Amino acid sequence: MFSTGKQMFATVSVAFMIGCCAEIAFAQGSLTPPAGTPSETMRTLLQVEPRTPIAALPFTISAPGSYYLVSNLTAAAGVNGISVEASGVTIDLAGFTLAGSGTGGGSGIFQSYSYDSLRVLNGTVTGWQGAGQGGVYLQGASTQIDNIRAVGNRYGIYCEGLSRITGCTAWNNLGDGLYVRGGTLASCSATENLGYGITGESLAATDCTAAENAGFGFYISGSASLKGCVAKTNQGGGFAVAADSVVSACVADGNFANGVEALDGSHITGCTASNNKYNGIRAQSRARIAENVCRSNGMRSDGAGIYVTGFGCRVEKNHVSDTARGLEVTGAGNVIVDNTVLDNEDNYVFASGNQLHLLLCDLPETLEWPCSVKLAGTLTCLQTGVNGITVNADDVTIDLAGHALVGPGADSGAGIYQATSNRNLRVTNGKLGMWLGSNQYGVWAAGQGALFSELQASTNNGGFYSGAGGSLTACTAIENRSQGFFVAGAGTLSRCVARRNGSSGLYCSGGSSLRECSASSNGGSGIMAFGGTLSGCSSSYNGGDGIYVDGSVISGCVATYNTGDGFAVSSGNLMSLCESRGNGGAGIYVGSFRNRIENNLVLYNNKGIFVQEINNFIARNSAGGNTLNWDVHSGNVCLVVNAAKTSGAISGDSGGVAPGSTDPNANFTH
Repeated sequence: MFSTGKQMFATVSVAFMIGCCAEIAFAQGSLTPPAGTPSETMRTLLQVEPRTPIAALPFTISAPGSYYLVSNLTAAAGVNGISVEASGVTIDLAGFTLAGSGTGGGSGIFQSYSYDSLRVLNGTVTGWQGAGQGGVYLQGASTQIDNIRAVGNRYGIYCEGLSRITGCTAWNNLGDGLYVRGGTLASCSATENLGYGITGESLAATDCTAAENAGFGFYISGSASLKGCVAKTNQGGGFAVAADSVVSACVADGNFANGVEALDGSHITGCTASNNKYNGIRAQSRARIAENVCRSNGMRSDGAGIYVTGFGCRVEKNHVSDTARGLEVTGAGNVIVDNTVLDNEDNYVFASGNQLHLLLCDLPETLEWPCSVKLAGTLTCLQTGVNGITVNADDVTIDLAGHALVGPGADSGAGIYQATSNRNLRVTNGKLGMWLGSNQYGVWAAGQGALFSELQASTNNGGFYSGAGGSLTACTAIENRSQGFFVAGAGTLSRCVARRNGSSGLYCSGGSSLRECSASSNGGSGIMAFGGTLSGCSSSYNGGDGIYVDGSVISGCVATYNTGDGFAVSSGNLMSLCESRGNGGAGIYVGSFRNRIENNLVLYNNKGIFVQEINNFIARNSAGGNTLNWDVHSGNVCLVVNAAKTSGAISGDSGGVAPGSTDPNANFTH
């Protein structure tokens, strides 16, 4: 069976091949040659692209077409190498050199205003040094120059009128390297020229380099668009552009003036300016300067990373470092937002009248202007004897942004310091620690109207110091060596916590208001208030009294397990609906006169209610389980009744006995 199958396969294969060959044979044309003599059917190169050779100089082109050099050519003195007196011309130097005679020569390739649409490519022009001349000097419009090397000319390449220049090099020319009016450049370079490197009007350049030129690297009058360009070690400066220009993703390094200099309305973005002699970036008015890196400009003795002289600019998200002045703004009406500025001799120099939203990256820092500040991260001050942030202005907001402001330990200043002469400081959302200098605080705001919220001051000498009219919300002072909070006058504290501080937890003078604050395990008294109001506060396990008040209104507060008295009441206070339990001294101690103490509960203290002075009104309080429930000096208004107890249980809707008095002001022992 296998051999039969092989035979069948062989038969079919042979038949298939015969059929294919027959088809191919039938598809062939006639093999008989045509009558007559055979002739060429291919076209020559000149027929495909007719070109005219240039074999000697000078040479004048008076008709459109394509022209090419056949060798290196040198011109005599006083003439142009190639004069173009037609439009629509292409000149291919074919890798050869077009050489001039030196200072007395004309231009290597010259076209006047009368003609346009010239293309020059692939070669070198050198030695065309006559006054006002150039290696390639084109006045006509719509020109294109590709892969030309211009060396040792007066102008390297000079083009007017919507030119396009690609892949060209201008080196060691006596004037400007590349001059272009209203055109585009790509992947060009200009080095060691005695004028500007790349210059012109209203041009666009991409991926071009200007280095070691005697003038500016790039000097553009009329709006420019520069992208991905490099200006390095130029004597006149890196980039100088006119109004409404765009400079993006460029590098200015080691130039002997400004790195980037822009007139009104320009955009400078994504650039790097470093090691320039003066300013990294200098701009006038209405500019946008964003996401640039400016480093080591001004040679650490003068200059700024970014310098704005006008108005209406927006400077944002730049990184500025290692310069004499980081951000310097001498005009007004500018917006400064979220820049990273650090390790400068002076990070900020601002005139008044600007909108400042600063991203703080460095300590110590002094704020001389109204501003909004946010920490970039946790900041540590290594210098001793200085404040972390010194505020010398009104209307400053500091957002710690969840980060910490850390001091150097002993011999520090304050974490944040504001003098009495300033006002309206706001500090929010973060932690202050290790500001341990003598009499220093995590935050010291002596000016009026300070506002603190959601802050923690821990392991400082003192926690918070607030001048008159301060407001503190949801702040915590923990394990500070002295006081947790000191509020100088008429302050407002809400939901603040003082714990394990060396002396008093919260000390408030001059009519302050405390609501829902707590103090625990402090070395001194938990809360001390003079002439204020306290509501819903608690104080426990403190080394002194739980709550000390003088001339205040206190209600709904709790004092438990303090070493001293639960409540120590001086004179002129109204105290109601409070509870004092388990304190080492009295539950309520009244040490002066003209107080009204009513509707309080006092349990399990050494003494219950202890009144040492006269002319106090004591009413409707309850005391029980104290070592001595009542100790009241004569000359006070006070009725104490030992409350009657029920003889049996009460079940249902009625029962029991009266507590022992119908006087509505009676106090009870139970």
